[in-house]
Amino acid sequence: MRSISLKKDFDRFARLGVIAWRSRINAADDGRWAAKRIGEERCKLTYPFRHFLDKNVTLTFGSD
Repeated sequence: MRSISLKKDFDRFARLGVIAWRSRINAADDGRWAAKRIGEERCKLTYPFRHFLDKNVTLTFGSD
């Protein structure tokens, strides 16, 4: 499985009715180091909750 890397992927999720799953705890933890390791631009799509919500994609969350 590849990560979401293009904004057009959010349209695809919506069109296909895909349910997006994320673990929220990682968003807080990763924030301490992510920009240095993967860059600011990639960080913008690492935890794209708002992008999914704007496209009316169903989100589910779990915990580790």
